Amino acid sequence: MRYLVILGLALILVLQPAAAMPQADAESQPDEAKSDKVESGTGALPEPPRQMTRSELQRQIDFVQRELEELLVRIGDKEPSANQRQKLSALLGQMQDLRQQMADVKQETDEKIEKKGDSFKAKWLKLRKASEDITNYDVNDGMFRIRFGLRFQVDGTLVNESSELEAQVGSIANTSDFRRARIFADGRFLRRIDFKFEWDFAIDSGPKDAWVEGSKWTKFMKWRVGRFKEPYSLARQNSNTYLNFLEWPAPVQAIAPGRGWGIMFRHNEAPQRLNWALSLTAGGQTADETETKSDFTATWRVTGLPLYQGDGRLLLHLGASYSARDPNDNIVSLSARPEARFTPDFIATGDIPADKNTVWGLEAAAVFGQFWSQFEWLQSDVPSDNLGDLTFRGSYVEA
Repeated sequence: MRYLVILGLALILVLQPAAAMPQADAESQPDEAKSDKVESGTGALPEPPRQMTRSELQRQIDFVQRELEELLVRIGDKEPSANQRQKLSALLGQMQDLRQQMADVKQETDEKIEKKGDSFKAKWLKLRKASEDITNYDVNDGMFRIRFGLRFQVDGTLVNESSELEAQVGSIANTSDFRRARIFADGRFLRRIDFKFEWDFAIDSGPKDAWVEGSKWTKFMKWRVGRFKEPYSLARQNSNTYLNFLEWPAPVQAIAPGRGWGIMFRHNEAPQRLNWALSLTAGGQTADETETKSDFTATWRVTGLPLYQGDGRLLLHLGASYSARDPNDNIVSLSARPEARFTPDFIATGDIPADKNTVWGLEAAAVFGQFWSQFEWLQSDVPSDNLGDLTFRGSYVEA
């Protein structure tokens, strides 16, 4: 039989409101609505034609609260300018409206619980409601806020190998196991410093995000220090909670860098159509999420929204990334699985001796009402004294 059959099952359990404090990358942002799968960068919070879910409302409240706090920090003891007064009034109005919507949604939830009686759905709604008090803490009127959470994803692989495939990659076992089993905490202290820590206990065990971020470094820039995703690739920036499939596309696995330790400067969430980020990192992880390992890396990404209408129900997202890398031990190795974590690498270059590696990327995404699509083109240039100048390319389309 010359085919491989893969069955994936994802189970995500989050015992807290799905709303996290918006983060710098699309990993955070980005959610139920397809328009959230790309960084809008607009900062605008127009009322959608449908009622927002509890999670969406909480994300909007978190966002407005952050903007409000940062504006008050900038104003300080000075008399606010006309523009600052106008923005302050708008943010306060948005916050009041969002809190009223949240109150309405909570009342609706209580009515559903009462109506459903002793059903499983009523018990689940009670659990979600109770988890808010358990996992979210606010100390000294917002001077310190923290949220705890869990995330589980289960994956199963069913394989029917041909003899040719088995000869190439070895015997592949039928498997079911935790793909991701993570605990995390995120929040803000002193109303201007954000933080996040996440640890995975599953197959790619170890620390994931572990960083602190200043709310404003200058009027136009934020800083982040710690362990974080390098600003490269639209798929990489999306949280695994909101990937379209359980795994990243194969070209992203092989070429796109993952997390590293270092510092990043990035745009603010102020209303704008053009966003950017620049990172200087070292010590890329050796787990599956970062195959392109590097001692030192400089990576940048620029994204824009030439078209954005109807609260993101009509949009066009474009972006470009570049990364200059100093490979570990002067070795570059690219590999990818067939978008199934519990299988061996189907594509692998082996070890290539090279003292540098440059990675390029172009990305695009579009939303037209119910239709959504995403595209990326990636390229890795590896100049090797032994093998000559090598180039590896990959691309994908999802819709």
